[in-house]
Amino acid sequence: MKTKTEHPYKLGDLIVITRRKCSDKVQPKIKVGGHYLVLKESRLKSGALTLSVADFATMAREGIKDPHAKIDPKMVMQCNQERFEWKRKSQKELLARFNEFKEGFKKEQEQKEEAFLKERFSEAERIRMAYYPYIYAELAWYYSLRALEIVKERRIEALKRTSRQLQEYRCNFMFDLARKMGHEVLDCAQGKVLQMLQDRQMDFFVFFTTVQNEINRQHVGIPDDDVKAYAYMSKLCIESQQRLDDENVEMIRQRLGFATRHESFPYMSGLKTCMNEYMGNLHVKFTLPISTAVTIMEKNVMNLTL
Repeated sequence: MKTKTEHPYKLGDLIVITRRKCSDKVQPKIKVGGHYLVLKESRLKSGALTLSVADFATMAREGIKDPHAKIDPKMVMQCNQERFEWKRKSQKELLARFNEFKEGFKKEQEQKEEAFLKERFSEAERIRMAYYPYIYAELAWYYSLRALEIVKERRIEALKRTSRQLQEYRCNFMFDLARKMGHEVLDCAQGKVLQMLQDRQMDFFVFFTTVQNEINRQHVGIPDDDVKAYAYMSKLCIESQQRLDDENVEMIRQRLGFATRHESFPYMSGLKTCMNEYMGNLHVKFTLPISTAVTIMEKNVMNLTL
């Protein structure tokens, strides 16, 4: 008589193979220590439990997180108790394992892309693509945080919620960047930005006064003009970063014949939204003095030695 398991397996369960009872030549794709996602449970005529499974690493690589998703029949394997022993994993371990595999494949892909770029672009071009966009991004954050300091000091109640959101974006931005670049590289790049602001402080002071004066000229008597000036400067830095991204994409397209446009850094669109709210959605005309100040700012960034 066929017996049933006390806790039957269900779609989405994760198992790890602990022992092989048969030759390595039998079902070689199923390996000891391998993780497999259960798709279906059945039994052989002998009553031995059989699980239809898919290799979990392959599914993670393909980004298939939902076991209900359509799975290529070629990925499905049969694992039965007469040939293998296994152990069931918890849902918490399932999620952790999925994220582990996903991060591993992402890192592997990034390493392959880095090697690919080294073959086709000079060191100066790689720096232009990898680091200068970050310098613009960090400048944008620098000016946004200057605005945040003033808002806190004056206790501007209308911007309290935006300020909290801004600080959350900043924490997430730094966490994500530290994970990608490493704390040592990140600290070095931030130090370069602060050094540039100090070495070229007159240029950046003129940048601020030019923007502030233009805002006051276009909107006479507007309150908290310094907050709005820093917020607008932050937006200008974001726009400079986006222009550089566009130029880099075009350079890659000309060199490789194809290119994909993507956001260099997360949370920059959120930062821009916060700066719009700091400005009260004020429209500032991009005049010749502002254009000149931005050109000088961009020249200082691109002349920065990394």
